[in-house]
Amino acid sequence: MLTPPKNGWTDFSLEGTGEYGLSYLSDIPFDWLEQAIRGLATDTPFCVTGELEPGLFVCSVGYRNSRIFEKEDDRSGDSPDDCVAESPVGMLDFCRLLHEDLSADLEGWACWSPFSPDEEFEPRIRELVRRLGELRTLIDEKTDRG
Repeated sequence: MLTPPKNGWTDFSLEGTGEYGLSYLSDIPFDWLEQAIRGLATDTPFCVTGELEPGLFVCSVGYRNSRIFEKEDDRSGDSPDDCVAESPVGMLDFCRLLHEDLSADLEGWACWSPFSPDEEFEPRIRELVRRLGELRTLIDEKTDRG
């Protein structure tokens, strides 16, 4: 789903979608984990976003599928969002993929944001591990009930 971070970029793709280059302007590891944890904990669909430069990427994660939207740089809300792709990847599988991809390169994701001073690396990696543990617990709970 997410390629390892490289030079402030990661590529995102899901089954049935294209590839989207997302930049460091969004704190993907922490923002996406927050949304995924909240979604699984409350059993509610959620959205994750990323910067396309130019434009905004939005992935709406539902129970049974995910939809990708692109929004032009005009953030005024006047232009309609266009669904550009749909994937059969639902909430639980999306969360599994997110957990797997972030866990595979903890150090890379911990220093994802170039705006974080080096002294923030250790706290970021500890927080990333904590949130990944929280997500893993929710995934296991949903799988056991499922």
